[in-house]
Amino acid sequence: MKNETHKPQVNISDHALVRYFERVLGFNIEGIRDSLVTEELREQVNILGDGIYQSGEYHLIIRNKIVVTLIPKNWKVTTGIKKYGHLNK
Repeated sequence: MKNETHKPQVNISDHALVRYFERVLGFNIEGIRDSLVTEELREQVNILGDGIYQSGEYHLIIRNKIVVTLIPKNWKVTTGIKKYGHLNK
């Protein structure tokens, strides 16, 4: 049997990563949010509800008025359509 030392696992929350990007790397998180979710997109989501929406070079997956993930436009979204519903344009 090997004499292995086990390092205690320490996870990093998504919140901590966002703060690192913002405070250490200087990312403008609110600016990124604003560039992804335009006023036009807000209006579409209010009318059409959940689904997959185009925003710039991405498809945004929206559930309960929350962007849960995004996919580059050149990726196949057929799996997402099965999971998240219709593709809204």
